[in-house]
Amino acid sequence: MHPTKKDILSALIRYNFVLKILERITSNVESKNIKDKRWFIFSEKIARKYLNQAYTFQQIIQDDIYFEKGNEDIRFVDFSSMFSLLRIQLETYSVFYHLFADKCHIEEKIIRFRLWELDGLRSMERYEKPNDADVSKRLSKNKEDIEYCISVIRGFDFFKNLDSNQQDWLIKYANWKFSSESLKNKNKKKWKLSINDMIINTGLSESLFRDWYSFTSTHTHSSYWSVIQNDTLTLEEKITMEYIAIMQGGFVTSFFIKDFCGIYEIARLVLDSLTKNEREVIDSFDDNGRKNEKELR
Repeated sequence: MHPTKKDILSALIRYNFVLKILERITSNVESKNIKDKRWFIFSEKIARKYLNQAYTFQQIIQDDIYFEKGNEDIRFVDFSSMFSLLRIQLETYSVFYHLFADKCHIEEKIIRFRLWELDGLRSMERYEKPNDADVSKRLSKNKEDIEYCISVIRGFDFFKNLDSNQQDWLIKYANWKFSSESLKNKNKKKWKLSINDMIINTGLSESLFRDWYSFTSTHTHSSYWSVIQNDTLTLEEKITMEYIAIMQGGFVTSFFIKDFCGIYEIARLVLDSLTKNEREVIDSFDDNGRKNEKELR
């Protein structure tokens, strides 16, 4: 049975609600940390990036566009952009989780963050050209930041307890996509986590991962199927895909909310201020989209 337009409206109301709550949480955290320079304040910066992506997705699904085909107006839906945005949001969330919300030792978490920062600083060096005073000054500051990142990483016992090959591998390539478990692998090629590994590690159920991430990938990479799909879908199939996309957006946004609450008390206060029915909207997305505790063990 295909979802109806009423089902889509209901899903859209829930999606807009969870997005509003994440915005409220992020704004509160930003206000609280306005002068804070500690490493974990970047969690709110990634949340803001996610929200920007989510608002673009929201704009796509809320505005109806029609074009003339023969003697009738045909509703235009760009599924490729819609599902590509969902994939980007899921990847943004997985980076947030890997750096700030993962249930690992705090030293491992900080090392991941500093390597992530190191990776970015080195990328900036590659793209910036020191042909004027302003850029040269910025590059000089970059070098200081790079040295600081490396010194912080080398100071942790977690890093000191790794063998020299692993230490060199982390620093030389700024390999922030690792875990203590991946480093136990005898095969060096498996030390680095793939984006798929990082997404699965968030607790996303494997069925959702298969049906969601794999499907969105076909649109992101313009596969043969994605190119012809918009022209071959029936109206009922288009409604179904819209419904699925909106629900998926609700899932990942609720994951973000719950994980933010594990980092900041001010985020938990927002969640605690919701009515029972409002809280159930977020809880239902989180409960149905993640593995249960037994599966995680």
